[in-house]
Amino acid sequence: MRRERSIAGLNPDGLVSNYLHDGIREGDTLGIHAPLGDFTLDETTDRSVVLLSAGSGITPMISMLEHLAGGTRPVLFLHATPSRAYHAFGAHVRGLAAGRPGIQVAMFYETVAADDIAGIHHDEPGRITEAALAARLPAGACDFYACGPLGFMHTVEGILDRLGVPKTRRHSEVFVPDAGVLSAA
Repeated sequence: MRRERSIAGLNPDGLVSNYLHDGIREGDTLGIHAPLGDFTLDETTDRSVVLLSAGSGITPMISMLEHLAGGTRPVLFLHATPSRAYHAFGAHVRGLAAGRPGIQVAMFYETVAADDIAGIHHDEPGRITEAALAARLPAGACDFYACGPLGFMHTVEGILDRLGVPKTRRHSEVFVPDAGVLSAA
């Protein structure tokens, strides 16, 4: 697991990743539970799928994309991350898209380095915007799946509102710290 550090002091260091690096040793016992929730693909439809993620929100999207790569539904995969140093699964996502027609990918970097190559590392500088999403949307009705930090999720909800996407076609999961864990820290 990568240790999450603050980016230019704009966000706190990762509570869990730093605890795992600093407080857990080989042989320690961790209390964990099975995944919970209902953030899963609707497979009762053949509508196009739009996957929107930021940061570690890419994790469930990879599973969804891998599953969709074995089918025929059109897929739009958009991911935002601060920079290439924080970009997980980039080559894997592009490989899945290259392996099947109908999968479109766009990666957004807030900070583009001089050695970042457009079309390989990223597709656009900045964040996912309404214009960037609207320009790439597949024809017809789509189901939207979004996962990422709270600020990203608020932005995505606003974009989907302005695009007139019905709430019934939106599925999301947000990454926020558990208040009980934060108060115990």
